[in-house]
Amino acid sequence: TEIFLNGVKLARSGDLEAATAQIACAYLLHFSSINFMPTFPENFNAAEKIFFLDYDLLEKLINHDHNSLSSSVLRMMLAVWMGSLPEHGQGFIAGAMVHIDRLLEYIENRLE
Repeated sequence: TEIFLNGVKLARSGDLEAATAQIACAYLLHFSSINFMPTFPENFNAAEKIFFLDYDLLEKLINHDHNSLSSSVLRMMLAVWMGSLPEHGQGFIAGAMVHIDRLLEYIENRLE
């Protein structure tokens, strides 16, 4: 949880590269440490936003560096949480499958 919270703080302060890596690591180490909320309610306390990752912030992190492995992990997270949406869910899942393949290929090429 500490890694995730630190990642969200970094993201909200503008350090998207470090935030992406921290949140991806938190997800891989223990996926339940991620507090995801698709959107914040209108009356949501701004001070509490540091405890949650919302879709807008997740999208910024994913799009910050399309080629990073951390971004690939975040795309998998997106598919887990948003894959059941009628409009875009299948697109999120298809995108995640491409990135899962990319990660597996990366691992296979470094087994030496």
